[in-house]
Amino acid sequence: MPNQNVCNDPATPAQIVGAQPVPRSAAGATAMAAHEAVAHYHEHRLERLIDRLPNAMQAPTRWLRRPSSRWVRIPAGVLLVGGGVLSILPFLGI
Repeated sequence: MPNQNVCNDPATPAQIVGAQPVPRSAAGATAMAAHEAVAHYHEHRLERLIDRLPNAMQAPTRWLRRPSSRWVRIPAGVLLVGGGVLSILPFLGI
């Protein structure tokens, strides 16, 4: 059976960014480029994960990731965190 890793890309964020010291004058521009490279790498990996979801879940997941869906994600996140905190109560007999 072949290995089914999530990502078969040989490049890692450390390889994209590089490990060479940068002079202070170019540090700001290099840091921005490095941040953009890592962000692009993570975006690519997230898209590959979304592509592995069932077709019925791909469109809602992409919709939730859009910046305009912020007002749906925030309450959902608060409810999930609250539910996680309250999930211990049945074990305490409350």
